[in-house]
Amino acid sequence: MKAKISSVASLNSSALSHSIPNAPSTIISDGSKWPKSKHLDISYITPKLIVGSYPVTKYPKQLYRVSLIDLVQFLNNYHGTNNWKIFNLKAEICESDYSDPQFNEVVQKTLPKNHIYQSSFPSLALLSRCGWLDHEVPPFGHLQTILKNISVALGTNDASAVFLHCKMGKGRSGLVTTAYLMSQSSVTKEKALDMFEKARFKSGAIKGVIIKSQLRWLNYQGFYLQLDPIEQGIVYSSLTNGITGNEKMCAFEITKICIENPFDLLVDFLNTQKIMDWTMFIEFQTYNDQLNGYVTLFQCEINPKHFGNTKRLTTTASSRDKPRKQGEFEFQENPSSNGSQYLTITLREPLPRGVSDIRVNLSFKSLKKNSLLNHFPLLNSSVHFWYNSYLETLLCSTKTHCRSFCQFETLKREQEQCFQNVGMGYFQVSWANLDGYKGTTAKGIKLFDSIDIHWSLI
Repeated sequence: MKAKISSVASLNSSALSHSIPNAPSTIISDGSKWPKSKHLDISYITPKLIVGSYPVTKYPKQLYRVSLIDLVQFLNNYHGTNNWKIFNLKAEICESDYSDPQFNEVVQKTLPKNHIYQSSFPSLALLSRCGWLDHEVPPFGHLQTILKNISVALGTNDASAVFLHCKMGKGRSGLVTTAYLMSQSSVTKEKALDMFEKARFKSGAIKGVIIKSQLRWLNYQGFYLQLDPIEQGIVYSSLTNGITGNEKMCAFEITKICIENPFDLLVDFLNTQKIMDWTMFIEFQTYNDQLNGYVTLFQCEINPKHFGNTKRLTTTASSRDKPRKQGEFEFQENPSSNGSQYLTITLREPLPRGVSDIRVNLSFKSLKKNSLLNHFPLLNSSVHFWYNSYLETLLCSTKTHCRSFCQFETLKREQEQCFQNVGMGYFQVSWANLDGYKGTTAKGIKLFDSIDIHWSLI
């Protein structure tokens, strides 16, 4: 490893020396010389990397969205017939989405009369469907696969191009574009974000990547780029092969959740012992295989009936039909010099082997079905955040000087030697850095100041 890593937030450009094969020699050039289109919502980020909104095939959306046939004709005219590839970063399906047969038909229609395409179904060569849900992040290993595939497509020849799109060409496209620029240009996350925003949007009109978890994934990208090629290979293999069930792949067990300064309704109950009609859910999720939905790993329910001094915690896992009691609550008032209050949940919840990308969903609502609490966003809460257990464990490691520190078995030995089997994984996030409703900052009632997740390697 090139340098000991103390924080993903403190990266500098000198550390970003990773290079994806077949990268174009010049990433940044004079944008005034790039092709322009007054009728297409497309933006050249580099001379060969283009971002736009979702192309459509039907009216009335063709009136204000990118027309798929116009886009294909544009790419053929400026980059050569079928000398390009489209990366569809959108996983959710709606009525106006183009299908593979529709894409194939458009490609065939735009071919020159003397051009014969060898395949009857060219979408595999010209279209990559590699999307995930809107306002979310992809599995980190999946992101690296996308970047490698983009590099291969751009390395075909000097004129080849890649067109990235999600729904609006903003969040998901911005995440992939920024990660690619960080990999290819040796620039910081902030510089790459600025490059994308200035190329894609009018100055000050729209921000680019703003969702907190997406920005966290870009911090991970910077951390990943600090690793040497062998370490990157270990990390990539661990993140992409974990679904095979190989015993050497990473496996984690959630051991503790610590909530700093929980919301006033909880504190009021603990002080007055008055029964209140609310409940709070903490749900641990990951993606399904298609990346178009979530799988619940387990769920904790917190409501006043659970509290005294110490009460058992009821959790429900997707693999079981009935709730089970496995864990307990403890409320500590002013346990430290800073005067904070802490709600600590101790439990033992093993996650499926190979699952590292975790979505924690937190919601707060009334137990009464018709309560006004459930009908007004400002009277309830619905927030979430993503983190990667494996990458966060690497950030907790004190053995970064060892070549094999990325290997899961090495991390387990470090846990046994240095952490006395209490678990070496830890992630903290403040309320300000949680994701709001559908990518917005709307979160509802503030539930706490920060939340800590602790886990052990198993």
